[in-house]
Amino acid sequence: MSNETEALVATEAPSTGLATLPTFGANMQLQTYEQAWRLACMINKSGWAPKDMNSPEKLMVAMQLGAEVGLSPMSSMQNICSINGRPSVYGDAALAIVRASGELESITEVFEGTPFEDDFLCRVTSKRKGMDEMEHTFSVADAKRAGLWGKVGPWSTSPKRMLRFRSRGFNLRDNFGDRLKGMITREEAQDMPKEINITPEPEQSIEKKNAIMEEVKAMPAVKVIEAKKAPAPEPAPKPEKKKPAPKVEKPAAAAPEAPEPEEVILPIKDYCEKIKEAGLRQWDLDNYLRTKGIVEVGKTSNDLDDYTRKLILDNLETYKTAIEAQTKDNE
Repeated sequence: MSNETEALVATEAPSTGLATLPTFGANMQLQTYEQAWRLACMINKSGWAPKDMNSPEKLMVAMQLGAEVGLSPMSSMQNICSINGRPSVYGDAALAIVRASGELESITEVFEGTPFEDDFLCRVTSKRKGMDEMEHTFSVADAKRAGLWGKVGPWSTSPKRMLRFRSRGFNLRDNFGDRLKGMITREEAQDMPKEINITPEPEQSIEKKNAIMEEVKAMPAVKVIEAKKAPAPEPAPKPEKKKPAPKVEKPAAAAPEAPEPEEVILPIKDYCEKIKEAGLRQWDLDNYLRTKGIVEVGKTSNDLDDYTRKLILDNLETYKTAIEAQTKDNE
């Protein structure tokens, strides 16, 4: 191939927009604004970006935040997100950032207490080089106080993992806040209530009000023409009243008495034993009933009245089948 032909091929070759990047692969590093923008546009067009990263601008901000804590561009896209307008990082990525810093000597995550009772907790202990150990816990009782326990979503499907993430997030933020740049974990951010702006709108300035008044004064006057009143119609003759026919009173039939509802007495002890005999854990049953709105968040089916608990026992087989199907889907 001649030199002229080679030059033509080089000119017609499609440009990926990444020819100026210094490296490619696991060691890719963006050095200029233009390089970051080209990569963000390419990812956006590829359709590989997460659903909430639906524009090059969002991707570029995520890559910048990730670069500040040591993440590569592609890792930033997958692990940095915005919850209620606040940047956050996934719990697994937060631990990866701390480990990559080289300052983490050790970290342990242990569950203690009776599973899914108030004393059940996750204890996270980490040690940073040159510093004492730091320990944090998060229990079922803590989750209940925060209104999280039994909440529809991960707190219902994976409560044990959520206890771990909440305890881990507190520990890493306190012990390695400089490495995480103040970012909280996504699992904590999604449980925070949305912020509401209570600041009143600023009033119009006096100058603006005066300008509006001058515009109103300069408007041409509008002549109002009063409409002539139409003559009132003559009153129609009143129809003669007919005498009503005498009413014949019929003897009223006696209304049938409604049967009184049968009083149901179901001790809680008997209720719990029936659930065990059916091969169910009460915690699983209560969790399912919360998703159906039968049991309120933070309460159990023991708090329901006797009549409602009896209806639950009558439908135990149906609930059991639904819970087993839900468990298989989660697996």
